[in-house]
Amino acid sequence: MQMRNSAGTYRLSAWQLTAIIVAGTLVRFFFGGFTHSWYSAPDQLAWGLSLDEMLQSHHWRYIQIIHAPHEGGSFLIGLLSLALRPFDFLLPPLSLAALLVDTASRLVQVRIAQKLFGGRVAAWFGLWTVLAVPLLIPWATIDFGLHALSAFFPFVFLYLAQTENSKHLGLRAGLFAAVALSFSYDNIALLPPLILCILTEKQYGRNLVIFFLSFGICMLPHLYTRLWMDTGYFAENAGLLAGKSLAGPPLFAAAHFTNLRYVWSGAFPASFMLSASDSLSPALTKNLVSVFVYGGFLFFAFYKGIAGKIRLVALLVIFFFIAAYCFSPFFADSISNHSFVYYRHLAYIIPFAVLLMIAGFIQKAWGKWVIAAWLIFCAIETLAYLQLPWPVKEPAYAPAGWILAKKYGSDAGRLFRIHSAAPAQYRDTLAFGFGWGLSAALLSNPASQKAVPALVNMIQQSPLQYRSKMVAGVRHSFEKGITPVLDGKLLRQFDSTLLQ
Repeated sequence: MQMRNSAGTYRLSAWQLTAIIVAGTLVRFFFGGFTHSWYSAPDQLAWGLSLDEMLQSHHWRYIQIIHAPHEGGSFLIGLLSLALRPFDFLLPPLSLAALLVDTASRLVQVRIAQKLFGGRVAAWFGLWTVLAVPLLIPWATIDFGLHALSAFFPFVFLYLAQTENSKHLGLRAGLFAAVALSFSYDNIALLPPLILCILTEKQYGRNLVIFFLSFGICMLPHLYTRLWMDTGYFAENAGLLAGKSLAGPPLFAAAHFTNLRYVWSGAFPASFMLSASDSLSPALTKNLVSVFVYGGFLFFAFYKGIAGKIRLVALLVIFFFIAAYCFSPFFADSISNHSFVYYRHLAYIIPFAVLLMIAGFIQKAWGKWVIAAWLIFCAIETLAYLQLPWPVKEPAYAPAGWILAKKYGSDAGRLFRIHSAAPAQYRDTLAFGFGWGLSAALLSNPASQKAVPALVNMIQQSPLQYRSKMVAGVRHSFEKGITPVLDGKLLRQFDSTLLQ
């Protein structure tokens, strides 16, 4: 379906679309190959070792194929990476899998942009995706959560909201919501706008009942894997996920509402560019992003080529995602951070936000000049990001060991079988991470004094040559600035128990 709207009837041809998508893939492929950016992603290093051990032992396990239990889509990526192992001379298999999923995601995004807003919007948006913004480029060759790889779901939601009819609305909405949430919990932000779409249609009562029934039934496979399959995360409620403390203020604390006020002027616009350019201050960069993006949102709110309800739910998707981000333990408040890991969760919503911005400006006669300026601004920042000190020299095996200890710590035998799959020169570092992770998992619990003997016992069950490294990792977990913050008395108890 090619919609006629204020953006004109220009159609993006198949070869133009292919050229745009391939160009973006090549940029990301060469970025990953040159920078070795996955060395900075301990989650991917840990995941890769799990897969290596699984293949060596010929004992396939769900827990080792997935990245994390809340990201069901990681099961598919893990399987895809296994199929790509013959091509590991190009990139690590998990990086190749991420690159293929990212390519498919961008294809879906541009195609839906054309179906909803016409060829001109799709062309501008597609050109933007080639270099995009600094935050998005690394994630095409890194598996550190599915945030960026899930970015196509808001596009699919908007397409379904635009083309849906009330007869099958509840059923299709339930199926989509279950698939989206089973893939990644980032998609929880789509549920409120989805329910709003149902409530504004005819027969909303019937459709709402069908929605919840179909959603509940289709979520059963995911719930089964969460409740009854071994998904790991030893003492999961005690500490960290992906290297960041889950401890924080309770839900609906005053700090969360402060975050919600700040994020629009700080964290969200700052996340696009990662302060990549030395010629622009972080404050100026995030202010420029704010002018472009929020100006586009304003014009999109009055976009005449699409129904008012659809414009509203599109903007609500962004609002609900940002609100969920502010109320999560992963909220980041610096505007000057260079690390792509720091703002990784916001990579989910940035492509959708840019699409709405472009669609907003395109309806004005002068809009193409604003969009062109935006593309130039983004390209300069991305190219500046490529000039930062690369490649990464040493893989982050200490944090990878931390993650493996959190995931498999209750099974020391499996933990050290995975350890044996690591390159020999990094096994000491990995064992250090094991001690660090086990300490964080056990000693941050309320009953942590009773856990000290258990921690010592786990270290004594480990291979003799790595025990000193694990002890060093435990001591590291008590150092200043390390989260979670552990009680210093426990370190003294640990040393005393170890001597005994």
